Amino acid sequence: MEEENKVEQIQGQEVTEPYPQVIKQEEIRQEEKIEMNNEVNQIQYRDVYMEYINELKNEIFQLKKEGEEKKELKNEIENLKINQQNSNQEIVILKNEIENLKKIQQESNKEILLLKSEIEKLKQVKPSVTVKEEVGKEKKPQEEELSEVEKFKKKYEIRENCSEIEIYNKHIGDSGVKLLFEIPQNRLKTLNLYGNDIKDISFLSNINVEKLERLYLYNNKITDIKIFEKLNLSNLLELCLDNNFFKDISVLEKMNCTKLHKLYLSSTKISDISVLERVNFPELVKLDLSNNHIKDISVFERKTFDRLTLLNISGNEVNYSDPKNKNLVRTLKQNIEEFEYK
Repeated sequence: MEEENKVEQIQGQEVTEPYPQVIKQEEIRQEEKIEMNNEVNQIQYRDVYMEYINELKNEIFQLKKEGEEKKELKNEIENLKINQQNSNQEIVILKNEIENLKKIQQESNKEILLLKSEIEKLKQVKPSVTVKEEVGKEKKPQEEELSEVEKFKKKYEIRENCSEIEIYNKHIGDSGVKLLFEIPQNRLKTLNLYGNDIKDISFLSNINVEKLERLYLYNNKITDIKIFEKLNLSNLLELCLDNNFFKDISVLEKMNCTKLHKLYLSSTKISDISVLERVNFPELVKLDLSNNHIKDISVFERKTFDRLTLLNISGNEVNYSDPKNKNLVRTLKQNIEEFEYK
């Protein structure tokens, strides 16, 4: 019996002695599980946090983008307002021109009636050269016909050596201009010949243009302006060559126009304006290059006109999505009071 009790005690010891170790291992495993769960939770939280951060970044980017779009829309609205104002001004100018044309038409109708009455009178005159009267005197022969130049001079009331000549929208053509400048002119300050179907302006080399201040040749059919190279235009203030057919403006760098204030070159065939880098127009205030075929405007990076307050390059073929052009446009907007580019 004693031996059996000893065996049972020994067996009990074998069973109970390792139990504390098992508990400890189990506790360690539980702690490891908790740590792993914590790590998993932290990773999940980090992922959620990063997603939230990315969403915030996207929202900030969208807000910035919307802000830029709003700025562009505001700029477009301002440009539309400016274009509307310009359109209104052009409409007023056109209305004035229409009124002038109506007046000219009325005057032309009066002249036609006068001419018809003179023709009727002439028909009634007998063809004899001289007629002897009873008193023995002879009637003077009919006045000799006026020369073409005299007729032109009389029709347009042109005087010799006048300071201003304005013949516009008469479509006199090159032949009419030739007659015009057979009348001596040495004091011209303003020459306005717009709307006359003029193709050749070489006539300018046959007149004294040293005192010329304003030259308007727009709405003609001019294809070449190289004649300006030979002219002394040192007193020229305004040059208007809009609505013509010339393409090459390289002659500008050879023109001595240090007093030039306004240069209008819109609606021609110009594509290259690099010559502007070499011109000598220190007093230039207005430059209009709109409605041409210009693609490259980088010349305005290299050349600045200190007194320029108006620059119009709208209606051309410039790629404004190009970053270089975007930056240049931004600079020109800041530096030029009236800048139009679209």
